[in-house]
Amino acid sequence: MSHFPERNEKVCLNCGSLLHGRYCHECGQENIEPQESFWHLTTHFIYDLTHFDGKFFSTLKFLLFRPGFLSREYFKGRRSGYLHPVKMYVFTSAFFFLIFFSFYGRHTRFTYNESKKHTADSISGSLKSEVEKKSDKADNAKVYSSKQYDSAQNTLPETKRDGRIERAVTHRALGFYDKYRQDPKGVIEAMVEKFTHLFPQMLFVSLPLFSLALSLLYIRRKQFYYVNHVVYTLHLYCAIFIMILVSLLLGSFFSLFHWDANKLLSDMFSLLILFYGYKAMRGFYGQSPKKTFFKYFLSLLLGLVVMLFVFMIFGTFSAFTI
Repeated sequence: MSHFPERNEKVCLNCGSLLHGRYCHECGQENIEPQESFWHLTTHFIYDLTHFDGKFFSTLKFLLFRPGFLSREYFKGRRSGYLHPVKMYVFTSAFFFLIFFSFYGRHTRFTYNESKKHTADSISGSLKSEVEKKSDKADNAKVYSSKQYDSAQNTLPETKRDGRIERAVTHRALGFYDKYRQDPKGVIEAMVEKFTHLFPQMLFVSLPLFSLALSLLYIRRKQFYYVNHVVYTLHLYCAIFIMILVSLLLGSFFSLFHWDANKLLSDMFSLLILFYGYKAMRGFYGQSPKKTFFKYFLSLLLGLVVMLFVFMIFGTFSAFTI
């Protein structure tokens, strides 16, 4: 509840309902004076900020040290004392990727060497081969531009011309080849750059898919609806974001003393994340250790399939949008 003065009029300014207290029972708006001072506006902002922070840190404590507890509390309807799962995910993921792309993303840039040059040359060669196939189809004319391709297509009978989708793909491939044929290195660099910056979207897309996989694993547990699996996945992703971020920050701290502990930290936190996932599943779904371990193993396999599918979709998108 805010500390702003309550209006004497007992009619809601938002929906016009008759009021029987400080809040409207129809729309929930607080019955306070609409004309507020700058001081009131400032104090309202500070209150909301500290209230959010207070809920965030108290929720964070349960998220990290009691795996599955928050999802279970939400499932039971005890929610007012914790930050909403969606808000938690939005805040945590935004903070994680802000730190990652600001301080660590540059280390993921493509490093060019002979093996990668071979990969780039292979991609360039594949594009060239595809272009030349189109050329052969169009009276064996060498086609290296969209304009030439269109001209060659126009010389063919209507029944032998490429369809709309094939033409669009070919136009994209021709533009791609023309842009990078002198710089094979640029193909991989551009794809990696695009793919890396799509990672937040990939995780967001994978979230409902992984939740669907969990709903199939627990299809016999009728008390769990799809949204319950979504809430569990939101909390799981938040915890993973935080643990990865802690690992990166610790690696940066050790690097100040010229200690190369990245490999050790990576292995430790990978095991920690795996253990956390098992504990979270057991804490939320409440099954025996044996059943939980079996379903956790299956969930890892399904999660791998989901991520491969998402990576394939976004990888293809990256290739056609650079």
